Amino acid sequence: MDRGSALLARVTAAGFGPVFALPLLLDPYRWARAFGWRAEPETDVGLYFGRCLGATATAACIQAARASRDPAGQRAFFEFAEATGWLLAGVHVRGLLERRQPPIEHAEIVGYSVFALAARRYRPARAANGRLARLLARR
Repeated sequence: MDRGSALLARVTAAGFGPVFALPLLLDPYRWARAFGWRAEPETDVGLYFGRCLGATATAACIQAARASRDPAGQRAFFEFAEATGWLLAGVHVRGLLERRQPPIEHAEIVGYSVFALAARRYRPARAANGRLARLLARR
């Protein structure tokens, strides 16, 4: 097994899940205030989209946990993680340019970019036969 791949997936599941994903899923407005967003009127649509984003992030953490046990068998997680990292970095760059986010969000530009690069770096090699690759990895 590729230890770097497994470690990246494990850190993603164990770190991102409890700090970002679950709090966002459970209480989006409280999460936003904790990260420095201005207190604004809570709307149904804000709550809905916050929970949707939290649910998606939580699902990504579940997939990361699965990938930590079998990186080669869950190679698609690393491709998903890289794309997610670049897209989130872009969203945060836009927020910076528009001056519509708290300063902590600016730091996430670097964090998500590093995450995208790590996902690319530690993505398991594509095997000609996935089943054969997993059998060989166990030896």
